[in-house]
Amino acid sequence: MEKDEITQKALPEHAFPVQELKALRESQGIELKDIFEATRITVVNLEAIESGRFGRLPAPVIARSFIRTYARTIGADEGKILERYNRFLAESQSPPPEEAPIPPKRRSFKKWIVTASCLLLALLIAAAVLMLREPAKAPSAPSVPAATAPPAAPVEPAAPAPAPLQAPAGTPVSPTAVPEPSASVPSPVPVQQAPKSQQPPPPAAATAATDGYALVIEARDYTWIRLSEDQSQPYQVLLKPGERLERRASRSFDIDVGNAGGTLLTFQGKALGSLGAPGQVVHLRLP
Repeated sequence: MEKDEITQKALPEHAFPVQELKALRESQGIELKDIFEATRITVVNLEAIESGRFGRLPAPVIARSFIRTYARTIGADEGKILERYNRFLAESQSPPPEEAPIPPKRRSFKKWIVTASCLLLALLIAAAVLMLREPAKAPSAPSVPAATAPPAAPVEPAAPAPAPLQAPAGTPVSPTAVPEPSASVPSPVPVQQAPKSQQPPPPAAATAATDGYALVIEARDYTWIRLSEDQSQPYQVLLKPGERLERRASRSFDIDVGNAGGTLLTFQGKALGSLGAPGQVVHLRLP
């Protein structure tokens, strides 16, 4: 009995159930591609379950869901496969006892972080002092062009000045014509109205057209997602609890959810409600 236990432990990654599961599947004429088309579980994950190489599977929550779905498809006992998988997790999570001498290295690393942070603070303080000194010199420069701008205005009265002097030749009443230059003053007023016509363009540029569809995926538990926008090449994402994924498409979404009970979908701002039970694999097409 002890020799049998030793030989079983020596097999890599619990590979001893390979012949049982594969023989059961082949006896029913089922191929891995058929299981993929029915469950949307990739052939790589199906081979890992069937060969007992559990290290190639995703997170435990999703891996257990894949194992249950695979076992039900070929009519195998899912309890035995899950028992082997849990045994694999227990053995792989055992802490190595050789990591005891690491603490002194961490202390030296902390000292290096402290010294580096002190240098960064010193550089930031020096930069702040330089920035505070530069603004004090800057305002003196713009004050010079501000004084040179007004002298351009007296160019206008130079032209109308000779006209009123030639008109009064015989009578002294002509000095009353002095108010005429005041009439020439309003002429520059319409020039100031020109910039008002430049204000309409900004609101026109502010308009932005929004089209297409928006999808938000929120994970309440470990969730495996397979997503495709507008029938493009699909890709896989593993979401942890609390993480969310936002995507946009112009025509449609194709979604595979590995943990229906731990996933919340919001399409076009509206929640879709419950997708299924925990660990259930669901395929959706929106809209």
